[in-house]
Amino acid sequence: MDALPTVRFISRLGIGYDMIDVEAASRHGVAVANTPDYCIEEVVAHTLALILDRVRGITPHDRRCGKERGRRSPRSRQRDALPR
Repeated sequence: MDALPTVRFISRLGIGYDMIDVEAASRHGVAVANTPDYCIEEVVAHTLALILDRVRGITPHDRRCGKERGRRSPRSRQRDALPR
């Protein structure tokens, strides 16, 4: 606070004041605010996506498909061998 003597307001884009020394700001007459409802829907959607990923095992399947990308399945090779 001593390095920024002209600061009058600190705002945090998010929930809580965990990254702000509110006591020091108050001693220097600096107002502090946050945005209590910031990203609530996004956090809920991300949490549900992570739960679904874990329950369905999406990430391991995706990684396995990524390793096999470029390889052809035996069935597709058989199809290509058929006369047209």
